[in-house]
Amino acid sequence: MAADFAQITALLEDLHEGRAGAADRLMNAVYEELRAKANALMRAEVAPGRPGATLQATEIVHDAFIKLIKQRRKYDRRGHFFTAFMTCMKQVLLDYVRRCKAAKRGGGWTRVALDPDDRRSAEGADIAALVEALDKLERLDPRKAEVVRSRLYCGLTNEEVARSLGISVATVERDWKFCRAWLKNEIRGEES
Repeated sequence: MAADFAQITALLEDLHEGRAGAADRLMNAVYEELRAKANALMRAEVAPGRPGATLQATEIVHDAFIKLIKQRRKYDRRGHFFTAFMTCMKQVLLDYVRRCKAAKRGGGWTRVALDPDDRRSAEGADIAALVEALDKLERLDPRKAEVVRSRLYCGLTNEEVARSLGISVATVERDWKFCRAWLKNEIRGEES
């Protein structure tokens, strides 16, 4: 069962204040949800036989949690925390894929989906290109990048994204539509 917004907010405050055992309580409260998201991330981005296919969801969650805790940032809302966590999970996966792609390991590449609802879009992009394009989008428009991360990495619905970012559903829908097209164009441009 997923932890509710108020519980996560309280646990995040405990973590930020440095209260004993806060990290453990937070991990216990969100572990199953994060593991499910890691499994979804693996299904969406790592095809069988491709680099990253041997990585386990549990390993992604644990490595990402360590990365997140080391950042020592304050997460003021559940959506902010999950977006940051999914970014860390994505980075763990990307680091693993890069290690697998090293020439001494035989190279290779991985495809990712720009639309979590459309598996066909996974045929056109790799993780590194997506991460670079998202970094560029972050510099151009941080809110739009946050919408993409929430939708793509966290698998949040438009309504959940709107609630976590404090914007309207219509704004999320416009941003998401624009960003999908923009990212596809950016990644295609990198491949040309």
